[in-house]
Amino acid sequence: MATGVAQSRPHGTRHRVLTLHGELDVAAATSVLKRLIELDLQPGQRLLLDLRDVQFIDSTGIRLLLQARAHAERAGAAFTVVAGPPAVMRVLRLVGLDDQLDVVREP
Repeated sequence: MATGVAQSRPHGTRHRVLTLHGELDVAAATSVLKRLIELDLQPGQRLLLDLRDVQFIDSTGIRLLLQARAHAERAGAAFTVVAGPPAVMRVLRLVGLDDQLDVVREP
């Protein structure tokens, strides 16, 4: 699996989904940020950031989550994270993001 590969797909007209794979780290930052910026979010939509296939996240990955939330907010869109594996969610808990983000189990 390629590190940091991000795929975007529409999920109806109200949702945009960005699916991340592999490691969400400094090596993935540029490609993920590029994909994020390319998303044409509209007011009232929801950006779903799907972490189910992410095996590792570091501080750069945490920063990317915050950038994704800010990007959605600037567009007037909501932001939701689809929970990743236990190791990824442990990092989110350690930095307190599990309480600050809208985290769901399923998209």
